[in-house]
Amino acid sequence: MLESVWRVSQRLVRIVAGGVALPERPFRDVVSERVLLLRMMGLAPRPLNALLLAGHVVTAAAPAALAVATGVLVGAVVDALAAGSMAVVEMLVPVGFFALVLLSQELGRLLINTVGLVASRQVDRRVRHELRRIALAPAGVAHLEDPVYQDELRRGSDLGISWRVRSPGTAAIGQVLVLFRLVSAVLAAVLVARFSLLLAVALMATAVLMRAVVRAQWVELQAREETLADEKRKVSYWMDLAATAPAAKEVRLFGLGAWVTAHRHATELGWVRRVWRTKNVVYKRQAPVALLAVVSVGTTFLVLGLATVNRTIGVDELAMYMSASMAALSFSILDLEQFDLEHGLGAVRAFDRLARRSAAASVTGRPVPDSAAPPVIRFHDVTFRYPGTDTPVLDGLDLEIRSGEVVAVVGVNGAGKTTMMKLLAGLYPPDAGRLTVDGVDLDELDPAGWRRRLAVLFQDFVHYPLSAEHNVSLGAGDRPVDPEAVRAALRDAHAEELVGQLPRGGQTPVTRSRTGGVELSGGQWQRLALARTLYAVRRGARVVVLDEPTAHLDVRAEAALFDDVVAAAAGATVVLISHRLSTIRRADRILVLDGGVITQAGHHDTLLARGGEYARLFRLQAARFTGELGKGAGSPEAVR
Repeated sequence: MLESVWRVSQRLVRIVAGGVALPERPFRDVVSERVLLLRMMGLAPRPLNALLLAGHVVTAAAPAALAVATGVLVGAVVDALAAGSMAVVEMLVPVGFFALVLLSQELGRLLINTVGLVASRQVDRRVRHELRRIALAPAGVAHLEDPVYQDELRRGSDLGISWRVRSPGTAAIGQVLVLFRLVSAVLAAVLVARFSLLLAVALMATAVLMRAVVRAQWVELQAREETLADEKRKVSYWMDLAATAPAAKEVRLFGLGAWVTAHRHATELGWVRRVWRTKNVVYKRQAPVALLAVVSVGTTFLVLGLATVNRTIGVDELAMYMSASMAALSFSILDLEQFDLEHGLGAVRAFDRLARRSAAASVTGRPVPDSAAPPVIRFHDVTFRYPGTDTPVLDGLDLEIRSGEVVAVVGVNGAGKTTMMKLLAGLYPPDAGRLTVDGVDLDELDPAGWRRRLAVLFQDFVHYPLSAEHNVSLGAGDRPVDPEAVRAALRDAHAEELVGQLPRGGQTPVTRSRTGGVELSGGQWQRLALARTLYAVRRGARVVVLDEPTAHLDVRAEAALFDDVVAAAAGATVVLISHRLSTIRRADRILVLDGGVITQAGHHDTLLARGGEYARLFRLQAARFTGELGKGAGSPEAVR
C-alpha cells in the first residue's frame, strides 16, 4: 500500500516539477536512508544530543504555541477596545505569553545552531576516524589502488564543494532539523484542524508537494553539476600549476605564467557557463511551485476571511488560524538544511558502503611465533597480476628463501622484483599458488604480527615531516622508542655524522614546512630511511628487504655501506634488490628474475662463469665504467 502511494506521489512530483529525471527509488530504501542519517547522530556525545533534542522540541512546538499566543493577544486587544479601556494590567498576561513563546523560540534556535555545529563536527570527526580505520583494516593495499574505492573514500570524508560545509555530520543534523520542521508543521496543522480538517489536510499536502518538487529540481541540478566535476578538477589543476611550489621553477624559467593563467581562465569560464546553463534550466521550472504557493495562501486567507465575515470565527481565531496556516505551509520552504542533507547524504552512503565492505573483509589470523631465528620463506608456484591488467607480473614463481641468508634479486625494470617483495610482505594476495612462512600459509598468519618480523625499505619510502630521530624510530612505531637503538641504527646506516651536523641534531625537523626544519638531499633521506629499517632489526625484525637502498648514493658510498648494512642485520635474512650488480656480488645467493620466474640462481662467480642474463647485465654495467674510468678500473675482473 505504502509503495503504491509512494509511486503515485513520485509521478505527481515529476509532473509538477517539469519532468525532472527523478530516480526510481523504493519507499523502503528512502526510509532506511533517513533512519541511517538519524543513527549517525549516535556518533555525537550524548549530552550534545540531549541539548539538541531539547532545542528542537522547543522550536517545533513554538509555531503552534505562537499561533495560540497571537490569538490570545488579539482577543485581549479586541475585548479591551470593545470595553473602551486598555488597562496595562489586563494586557500583561497575553503580552507576557506572546513574549515568552517568542523568547523560547529564539533560545531554541540559538541552542540548535550552537550545539548543532559542535555535534556535526563531532560526527565528522568520528566518521573520519572510522574511515581511517576502514582504510587500514585490510591486510593488503590493493583496495587503495582501486579507483572506485578511492572515490568512495574521498566521498565519505567529503566536506562539500561550496562555501558551506556539507558533510556526513551536517547531513545528520539536517535530517534531524527536517524531521522536527515536519513535526512543527503537523502541530500547526492540528491547530488548523479545529477550524477545518479539510483545510488542514490540504495545507499539509500542498506544503509536502511543494517541498518535494523543489527538492527534486535541486537534486537534478546537483546531479547535473556533478557531471561537470571533471571540468572543476581541470580548473583546480591549472590553479595549482600557477600557484603551488612544485611547478613554480618551470613556470618561471620557461615563462609560462601568462600561458597557465590564460588556460586557467578559459577552463573556469567554460565550466561556469555550463553550470549556469544547467541552473537556468531548473530556474525556468519554478512557475508551478510559485502558482501552488499563491493559490494555497490565497485560498487559506479567503476561507478564513469569509468565516470571519460570517461570524463563524472571531478576530482572535482568525489571527490564530492564519498564523497556524502559515506555519504549516512553511514546511514547503527548502532551507539550507535540506541542501546539507542532500549533499551530505552522498557522503553517508559512501561511508555506509565502505563500513559494510570492511565488515565483510575483516582480517584474522594465527599469532606469529616470536622466534629469534629467521623464518624459511617459500613461494609455491605463485602467479600475480595487478588489478585491471591481463599480463601476470609473477608467473608460476617457485623460490625458497633460507633462514639467515643474504639473497640478492636482480632483473630488468618491470621484471617483478618489487612486486615479489610486496607479496612477501602480505600487501597483495597471490592470484594463484601460495606463500608459506616456516610451512604455514602467509594468509593464515596475523598480518600485524608478521609485519613486526619484517623490516622493509621500498624505493618510494615516505619522507615523514618529523624530526630525524623520529623518522628512524618509526621503524618500530608500535613500540616504545629506544634512544640507544636509534643512535645505533644511525651509525649502522652511516647517517650519524649527517644527523650530528643538523642545527638541533636528531631533534631537527627534516622538512622546511616546520619552524627550524631543514630539507635533506635524496642521498641523505636514503640514509635516514635505511636507518629506520635497521632500527626495526634492532627491535626484533628477522627478515630485511632492501629495495634499491643505495640508489641515491655514489658508487664509493654504496660499496662502503653494503658490508656494514649486512653486518648490522646479522642474524636476520636479508633480501636485497639492486640494479648495481657490483654491490651485490658478495651475496650468498643471487637470483635473476625474468618473465615472472627465477631463471638463474647462484653465487656471483658461478653466474658470471655460466653466462646468461646475469653475466650480460654485469658486463654491460662494467663496460660503462670501463669507458669512463679507463681500462681495467671497472672491468668485470676489477669489479670482482
